[in-house]
Amino acid sequence: MGFPGTNSFVGEALVLIGAFAQNPWVGAAAVPGVMLGAAYMLRLGQKLAWGEPTQATAWKDLNVREWVYFAPLAVLVIYIGLAPGLTLRAMDPTLTRVLDESASVRRWRRSPWTRRLPMLNR
Repeated sequence: MGFPGTNSFVGEALVLIGAFAQNPWVGAAAVPGVMLGAAYMLRLGQKLAWGEPTQATAWKDLNVREWVYFAPLAVLVIYIGLAPGLTLRAMDPTLTRVLDESASVRRWRRSPWTRRLPMLNR
């Protein structure tokens, strides 16, 4: 679930924007999936945060070593959510190359010469 200000929100927004840009029907079909995912995660969070306590009452809080591992990841989640430009610029050359290659493969498969090859017409 993408909370605003986190990296997952940026990812969900980009997926929905891309889906609507490609085909409005695909975008419309993606919206209920996002809504169901949000409902599921909110229900899970409700059960975890406000559910009845179980044997977890004896658990200890995070120790220093766990905080050292957790803190940089939490900072990255918030940073990418608030300023995704750096990450998107780093991914852009690779994604452009992959999309260009896939477009050339699609053009090659639609060429008159390759239409006669039965193995490519599946």
